[in-house]
Amino acid sequence: MSNPYSSPNDQIHVQPNPRCEGLRLDPKGFKGVVKKMAIRMVMMSFIVTGVVFFLFKQRNETLEPIFLAFLPFLFGLSFLLSLYWAKKVWQSFRIVPEADRITRIQLGLPETTILISEIQKVIEFDGGLVIEGLKRKKILIPVTLIDYRSLRDQFLDHFPSEHLKEKKWTRTFGLLLSMAAFLGLFAIVFTNAKPIIVAPAAFCLAIVMIVCFVLIQKNKDIDQNVKMLSFVFLFPTTGFLFRGIAALIQLFGKG
Repeated sequence: MSNPYSSPNDQIHVQPNPRCEGLRLDPKGFKGVVKKMAIRMVMMSFIVTGVVFFLFKQRNETLEPIFLAFLPFLFGLSFLLSLYWAKKVWQSFRIVPEADRITRIQLGLPETTILISEIQKVIEFDGGLVIEGLKRKKILIPVTLIDYRSLRDQFLDHFPSEHLKEKKWTRTFGLLLSMAAFLGLFAIVFTNAKPIIVAPAAFCLAIVMIVCFVLIQKNKDIDQNVKMLSFVFLFPTTGFLFRGIAALIQLFGKG
C-alpha cells in the first residue's frame, strides 16, 4: 500500500547523501543528555540507598562502613559506563535522507529504512518528528539533528501530520506514582509477616518485572546492550516469586 499523498513527481527534494555521512546529531545537544542522566542517577541512588537502609533497619541489622563506601563507587561507575555508551550511540546516530527513502543508522539497532512512497504520516512532538511507514515501521528524527528545521519543513509540507503536545507533568506524576507503588509493594514483601498480604504483593512485583522485561525485549528501538542488561530483571523476579510461593505455602500450611 503506497502513500496516497505522494506521487512520482511529488517527492522530498533532498540531495542523496553518501552512506558514510548523512545528517548527524549536534554535539552540543549531548550536554542535555548528560544532565538528564545525572538527574536520573541521583534519584536512583537516593531510592536504592533508602531501600537498603530501610531493610537493614527493619531487620535490626547495622550497615558496615565498607558497604556504605561501596554504594557511591557503584553509582559512579554505573553513571560513567552509561555515559560512555550514550556518547557512542549519540555519535553513531545518522539520518540519511535520499530521493526515494529515508534511513536511520544507530549503534546497537538494526538499520531502518522507510520508502518515501510508503510514508503514512508524520507525527511532530516537542522532541522532534516520528516518520511512520507501513507495518508500524517508525523513524525518529530528533530536534538535535543538524539541519533538523529544513528536514522537518519538507516532511510536514509533503505528508499528513499530527501535532502532539506533550504534558510533562502528567508523565512525571505517573512515573512518581508508579515508583511509589513499586516501593510500597517491595516494603510489604520484605517487612510484612502476614502471608495473606505478602503473597499477592510478591506476585504483583514479579508480574511487573516480567512485563517490563518482555516489553524491552520486543521494542525494536532499544539497543542490544540495554536488552542484554534487562536480563538482570530476572534475578529480583525470581526472588519475588520465591517469596510469594513461600507465603502461599505458609498460608495454606496453617489452614
